[in-house]
Amino acid sequence: MITLDIREIPPKTRHQAIFDKFHALEPGESMLIRTDHDPKPLFYQFTAEQPGRFKWENESAGPDIWEVRITRMDPAATVASIVRDYPAAAGLFNRLGIDYCCHGDQPFEQAVRREGLDPAELMSQIRNLTPASASERLNYGQWSLSFICDFIESNHHSYVREKLPLLKDLSEKVQNAHGGQHSFLMELKECISHLGQELLPHLRKEEDVLFPAIRKAEATGTGDTEMRERLKNELKSEHEKAGQLMKRIRQITNHYTPPEDACATFSYFYQELEAFEKDLFTHVHLENNILFEKLSRTIIC
Repeated sequence: MITLDIREIPPKTRHQAIFDKFHALEPGESMLIRTDHDPKPLFYQFTAEQPGRFKWENESAGPDIWEVRITRMDPAATVASIVRDYPAAAGLFNRLGIDYCCHGDQPFEQAVRREGLDPAELMSQIRNLTPASASERLNYGQWSLSFICDFIESNHHSYVREKLPLLKDLSEKVQNAHGGQHSFLMELKECISHLGQELLPHLRKEEDVLFPAIRKAEATGTGDTEMRERLKNELKSEHEKAGQLMKRIRQITNHYTPPEDACATFSYFYQELEAFEKDLFTHVHLENNILFEKLSRTIIC
């Protein structure tokens, strides 16, 4: 890693020297900047000129020496790559309606501007996020294909099987009690029913066909590549359908905001729905953008 001690550079040319070094980096490479003052002005300049194209990490902060690691990101950074680098961004993207799982390949800047937001400001928020859960601290990229499959089955598949009957039961109870005042509850109940019809066969297909094929291929170095690719594309299409249903559920529930006359069961129903959405989007992100991408890069004949 390059270390640039800007104390040795004339003040008038320091920032230019830093940007010259930055542009010489390959995506993923880093440089360490060492200075005798707080480099906030440099950070603001990077934020203005290179939004979404750099990662800023403070290594030390005074009182005599400040050091910051700057990593050059892919200029075509996608929302999925942002979540891979900053897992805590997933929750923020959920709240903003930015799809990082089913459409994780969309350019970050384009997705953010579509929501009427400034990419530089959002990246600044993302860098300051603190992981809110244990899952946001996991380094999926270091895991083997088989371990990722095991993790998905034991955590996300079991969660879906546990929560879908609860959500179906709650949707019926809330619709029966409040359907007269809130007609949207009928559509909400139907969406949850359709979600179960989409997800449960999907889980079985992964557990009975795809995951065993991945484990065998990783263990032996052989396997039916054409079958895995065909099944992977089929599963991605099913992820898309489930994602669209969850987006509709978020719309119907006004972003999981209970109406003023909601009872305790109604509020609990919305809490469980929002938690289900969060888990499902993490689940799909882990498959589409981690497992499937890793599988595509792994040469198994």
